[in-house]
Amino acid sequence: MKSYNEKIIPTSLLVWLSMPLIIMMITLSSIQGLSQFTKYYGYILGILFLVHYARHRLKVATEVWFYLMWLLWSASGKYIAVDMDSYNEAFKDAANMGVVYFILSGIYASKPRIGPAFLAVALGVLTMCLISLYSGEMQSIRETDQFSYLRLKGITGNANSYSFYMLYGFIFVAYLWEIKQYWWVRAVCVVASMCLIIMISYTASRKIFVGFLLFVTMWWYLCYAKGMGRKPIKTLLMMLIVTVGLFFATNYIFNKTYLGVRLKANKNSDDVGGDALRKELYIRSMQIFLQSPICGVGLDNFKAHNRYGFYSHSEYMEILTDTGIVGFVLYFSFYFILFRRFGRLEKLTQHHQIIYVVRLSKAFFLTLLFINFFIPQMGLRITWVFLASVSGYTWGVERSLLINRAMSKVQPQ
Repeated sequence: MKSYNEKIIPTSLLVWLSMPLIIMMITLSSIQGLSQFTKYYGYILGILFLVHYARHRLKVATEVWFYLMWLLWSASGKYIAVDMDSYNEAFKDAANMGVVYFILSGIYASKPRIGPAFLAVALGVLTMCLISLYSGEMQSIRETDQFSYLRLKGITGNANSYSFYMLYGFIFVAYLWEIKQYWWVRAVCVVASMCLIIMISYTASRKIFVGFLLFVTMWWYLCYAKGMGRKPIKTLLMMLIVTVGLFFATNYIFNKTYLGVRLKANKNSDDVGGDALRKELYIRSMQIFLQSPICGVGLDNFKAHNRYGFYSHSEYMEILTDTGIVGFVLYFSFYFILFRRFGRLEKLTQHHQIIYVVRLSKAFFLTLLFINFFIPQMGLRITWVFLASVSGYTWGVERSLLINRAMSKVQPQ
């Protein structure tokens, strides 16, 4: 029988109510005039979760506390920031993401089911694709010469960000591939993967394309290569499908898209979007860090300290220069904590679905660490959706496994 508290706000209800929030964070938050719907819905879900949190006396994942400490530390930037408007906006966004992190991680810790979160991400990405399709943007890019500089930007207004959203779509595809092992489901996964690859190629984002190759490699290695001895035929078949698919996808991209042109061409060093600029920004980041190594220069204030007025094009450099070494350690502590939990869960259980989700999440997590060198994640909502849901899920699963293990030890023989 359900408890009185569970009858008021069932945990499963909160899980399903979190899905519209995730979808709106991916889609409506990028559309001017519609982002308010996301905010109001977030308030409603937040109030429901706080009631649930208080009545059940829930505990908070360790990562949430480290994020809170980082947020408090970054508040010191108010006294050192040069561009106060940029600082205030960045701090507001960081605080909002902290609230989202607390709510989503709490929900998925209370009810460790990662499927709804991955499904919501997939629906959000699908909505973005449909908007790009019906707006005519994809058609105009497809009809132009491959040497033109048109890039798919979608509702984000930024080709790299849009491509990164497409990369997140592969999480659900990879999840569905193993969890629902029907031939028609896997056929749908193959078609969906081809569509996502085409979308990424239209953005002409080199870093995301390389990130995609890295994710597929890590996914296959962590989720399938380790079990090759137990299921050699299945693993070899999986390897064949992935290899053939990557071959045709890469061949198409190199020869038929502007992304292929960018991958093959040597960028002009005077091009503000080229590698020379990024190198200069990295050097400038280290100079700024050495000038203010403890507190940094304030959130989103790196662009006020370089002649281009750009951000650093690196999550690591951005956090280091904006919040100093202390903020850097606090910020990436929850990355470290989450990664350590992946390893502990693989040792705690032999449950196939849990192990697969953990290894799939680890594969994308490692891809994320690579992409951090080129794209700041702090302002990307979809990244926080992924980190919060996976953090909550793994934390909830680990607690359940430890409690069950402890109870089995005290049971009478």
